[in-house]
Order: sequence, then C-alpha cells, then structure tokens
Amino acid sequence: MRLLQIAPFDFEHFIKQVMERSGFVDVSVTKASGDGGIDVNAYVEEANEFFAGTHVQTQVKRWRHAVGSPDINSFRGALSTTAKGIFVTTSAFTRAAVTEASHANKPSISLIDGPRLSAIVLRLALTLS
Repeated sequence: MRLLQIAPFDFEHFIKQVMERSGFVDVSVTKASGDGGIDVNAYVEEANEFFAGTHVQTQVKRWRHAVGSPDINSFRGALSTTAKGIFVTTSAFTRAAVTEASHANKPSISLIDGPRLSAIVLRLALTLS
C-alpha cells in the first residue's frame, strides 16, 4: 500500500484532503508534536441537515500493526467534550478495539481501517502527490 510510504505528517495532510473531499469544512491538521492525540480537526458541512456544524476530531495512524483498545481509550480521552471521534489507520483494529470504540456507556468512535480507507480514496479519485 503506497500510503505506508509517505511520512506520518504528510499522511495527516492526506487525510485532511480525504476529509475535505468527503464534505467536511474548516479542516485543519494539528502541529506535528504535542497535539495531545488529535491529528485533524474538522466540522460537518452546513448542507448536512442532521449534523451540520458538528466538531469532528481525528487520530491518524500510518501503522502496519493493529490498533488496540488502549489506543482507542487514549484517543477518547483526548477528544474535546463536544467532538465526535474518527480513528483512521492504514492497518486494522483488534477485536477489543472495535468493541471499545462502540462501548455502550462511552462516546462512540468511528473506525476506518486500511481497506476502508483505500476504498474511500479510490471512490474520491484522490492520488498521493
């Protein structure tokens, strides 16, 4: 997968492009270090009648190894109290991570693994520059 060949910070900027092309607005990448676990901030476009203006925070991991439940918990703790979370990885999520992301008594986190990300990139006809 070519996504693994780009630098982590460049990958965050690529995910910014993916989010913009998917309809998010005011999309920004946080600083390279000391970002507190949040890599991208975005908002749902006004055209979305149900979620317009919703703040979305994303953690982006260009990894070969699977994302586990401690990673999901750490990300959830970094989220703004008003934000929805998306965790994007080039790899996969462990069963425990998937369970944790959809825990009934905690804010849910949307998960995008490598195959799903690849499908989104293809659908949007994006290329690595």
